[in-house]
Amino acid sequence: MKKQTLLGITASLTVLGVNFLPVKAQKTTANQPNFKLVNAITETIHKEFADADLNEIKKDITFQYTELDLNQDGIKESLVSIQQGFPCNNRHCPVYIYQKVGNNYRFISYVFTSRGELEVAVLPNRNKGWINIAAPVFTYEPREIAWRVFKFDGKQYQLTSQKLRFKPKQIVLRENLVPIFNLADFPETNQSYSDPK
Repeated sequence: MKKQTLLGITASLTVLGVNFLPVKAQKTTANQPNFKLVNAITETIHKEFADADLNEIKKDITFQYTELDLNQDGIKESLVSIQQGFPCNNRHCPVYIYQKVGNNYRFISYVFTSRGELEVAVLPNRNKGWINIAAPVFTYEPREIAWRVFKFDGKQYQLTSQKLRFKPKQIVLRENLVPIFNLADFPETNQSYSDPK
């Protein structure tokens, strides 16, 4: 009887789209990005670099993305790793995090990864209900590239002083793991972005 009840609950949650699997068991996705996600990426970059000519800087921006549920709400967040272009500085490139709200995408936060070490991992532990993220980060003191931990503080992800001694096992983004897209290859429409700020 208990087994049938549990099976029924599991089937109901699956039909409702609730993802109750641990992150390790979730499949990340990397299909052609939704045009509304691309618009959200474009809008984030446009807001961050308002003085730059967006059409000009879009030409050099490449990105990868994957989707997985970071906060156990049953809806996958999108992690967008900028591979090259204007948003990158000489040390780091951003990884934008978006939450799907209806048919739109809301910018939540970003983390960053060292240029040339473009990898992002998810860790088995959480902070404020969100999965901790790790990425190789360049630091001056000591001068090194090391896997550092980003934790959600209730509003956004923050870099912590925690340094990992080993490379994490669950890499969700890296150069040869998912396809790379060029931002200029997507037509722009302005109907998708939602920014809480």
